Amino acid sequence: MKGPAPVPEDSGAKSLFAWSVRNRIGLLTGILVGAWILWILPLAWGERTLHLRDVFMMHLPWKAFGAEALSEGLVPATNPTWGMGRPFRGDPNALPFYPGNGLYLLLPFWSAFNLHYAVHWLLAFFTFRGLSRELGRSELASLIAASSYALAGWGVSTLSSYNLVAVTAWWPLAIWGVVKNDRRGLAVSGIAVGLSLLGGAPDTALLGWFFLLVLAVDLHGWRRGTGGAVLCGAAGLLVALPQVVATVRILPFVRRSVLGVAGGERWFYALHPVRLLELIIPYPLGRPWVAGGMWTGSWLPDTPLIFTLYAGVLALPLALVGRRARGCARTVGSLVLGGLLLAMAGGAVPGLMPALFGGMVRYSEKFLFWVALGLPLLVGRGVDALRERADPAAVFWVGIGGVSTSAGIGLALWSGPLRRRVERMAVDGAVGRKSVEGFLLWTTVSLLVAGSALVLYGLLTRRRGRAGPVSVLQLASLAPLLLLVSTVSVDGLEEAAPPPATGETRDVLLTGDTQPVWEEPPRVEPIPVAESRILLSKLGYAGMGVLRGHRYPLAPDVDGMGTPPLQALSAALARSSWDARLAWGRRLGIDLVVGYGDVVPDGLDLVRRVSGHGLRAWTGRLANSAPEVRWPRRVVSGLPPLHPADSRSHVPARWSRDHCAGGAIRREPWSPDRIRVDVESCGGVLVVQRAYLPLWQARLGASGGKLPVFPVDSVLLGVRVPEGRHEVVLTISSLPEALAGAVAGLAFAILLVPITARR
Repeated sequence: MKGPAPVPEDSGAKSLFAWSVRNRIGLLTGILVGAWILWILPLAWGERTLHLRDVFMMHLPWKAFGAEALSEGLVPATNPTWGMGRPFRGDPNALPFYPGNGLYLLLPFWSAFNLHYAVHWLLAFFTFRGLSRELGRSELASLIAASSYALAGWGVSTLSSYNLVAVTAWWPLAIWGVVKNDRRGLAVSGIAVGLSLLGGAPDTALLGWFFLLVLAVDLHGWRRGTGGAVLCGAAGLLVALPQVVATVRILPFVRRSVLGVAGGERWFYALHPVRLLELIIPYPLGRPWVAGGMWTGSWLPDTPLIFTLYAGVLALPLALVGRRARGCARTVGSLVLGGLLLAMAGGAVPGLMPALFGGMVRYSEKFLFWVALGLPLLVGRGVDALRERADPAAVFWVGIGGVSTSAGIGLALWSGPLRRRVERMAVDGAVGRKSVEGFLLWTTVSLLVAGSALVLYGLLTRRRGRAGPVSVLQLASLAPLLLLVSTVSVDGLEEAAPPPATGETRDVLLTGDTQPVWEEPPRVEPIPVAESRILLSKLGYAGMGVLRGHRYPLAPDVDGMGTPPLQALSAALARSSWDARLAWGRRLGIDLVVGYGDVVPDGLDLVRRVSGHGLRAWTGRLANSAPEVRWPRRVVSGLPPLHPADSRSHVPARWSRDHCAGGAIRREPWSPDRIRVDVESCGGVLVVQRAYLPLWQARLGASGGKLPVFPVDSVLLGVRVPEGRHEVVLTISSLPEALAGAVAGLAFAILLVPITARR
């Protein structure tokens, strides 16, 4: 696959032609970058924000907390705004040590938050372009390959994932260094691997490293290839050592490593064979950017992790042409095929994902990273191949295009009967009908457009030297994916957001956002996701709530890095009565409850009602909730019942004796990893409204003796305090991460030496 780029003959006419080609490619690159700049301006100014899926579900509230802590010079071990203080520094999905976090110290929050996505998206384009050039592709082929990477379904889908977009940006540079395979290249590769690991998706980076290893062995042989891949991987681990150490510290007690991969998580994001249609048409199942706009059923539970496999209508024909080339093209093709098969098998074969990765890789769709990396490399090789020869399968693609066009015409003519037939297969009424209409509309248009493009491709490639028109057609066919680059006005979110939290109303419970959900929100007609974000903000959704100072004690453990007891409690309460839920809400310090429908449960004082797009919700105040730190009236041993008595707390048996009621406590100012409480008592148990983590240590005063720390009521943090008047200080040490940071800084400095040295 690697080889020298084609060079024109040394003549005046040829030189003029080459100059003209270079300028046209430069102009096309400038147009792409200019369009990116126009798109980025509202994001950079903080006027609009990305919002699809994980942007608001996970990364917005976590980065809001992280940015606030960073402004105080902290990279905390816990996040008190989410899950009662779940791990933060050890969770790679929070990107706590990523260098790009410095943007939050320089820019307003919305600008820094969205520039992370936008800059990495552009970086993915240029790093892949450099990789393609290093593999010997021409300027035109490299441009098309880079576009087919950054603008394809994988690349655009990562704009909904703060961590995946970082790995997608850096990994082509990691491969570039191993392909180059000299000291400078391996040093660059090591830094790129380290930044990818700091970027928060270690499972995706692991899959990318395997791709890198296979390619390196094919290019340089077993000895040099394996040595280079292992060397850059080890260097990357050293650069990312603070994150590695922080994650290793929490793995013994987080849900993903303790409980492994749940059955639902195994198949929920597995690739269904029907989705292979997306290799030719972008949206055969409807509109992913519309809430409820995709036609789904038991075989496809929800919008996929990667919105579409589509990489341009001509990506598959060009890749097949490129795979016929000599060199590593066949190896890359095998990796692409293997990625597709494993993405499907991960959900179909029970136990495959746990056997391969334990609990650390949950979604088999992530094997599509091999497809995302390999398919554009083959596309670039195919573009260069068409400069030298015709496509032997040109007639075949004319036929496929004719079939696609005929299918589109058939769908248009028979849309009525087909719609009624598919409606009977839909899961529910209103949403099913709207989803089916979108499914039929987009499939019809996609089939017609794809068919026409394939016919044109077949006619063009019957003769050699048609790489230019084919490249323009491939580039133009990526335009439909820009519909997934959806943004929403920040002003609309700010107006809809709940009022800022006060000392009395700060902890919020959303019954439709627990895990599992306590109450399934009513299904409404499909609406643009941007409008749904504004509606969710009105409900007190966590995305905007953390920015306003709210906390979410029973927030869902969306990435499996929370504690199993809190997850078990939420699951038990989902099956319980409202009396049990409210009793536990008081025990956990919850102030506000948000639910759906018209009926407000007894025990809640109605605060407000919100409606929109057919959805009705209420907010109720929960009185007499426990304070952030308390001295229980009574302590007993054992596990708490589902409907606990408010007057007692449950602790391990060895700490249930000699507890005196009536202790006086005074809370001092807290930080995420440091809690100070003045206690005067005759001895007993102090309860803090934080999730119990084994990382917590307690002392009498700043330098006094250690105190026992243990779980209270299974999920809360308890401290055994001796008789007398004491200052109790709870802390989580950051020394291991600090030492790891020193090693990482040294490793980074060493890697810079061959990069900056003169050749």
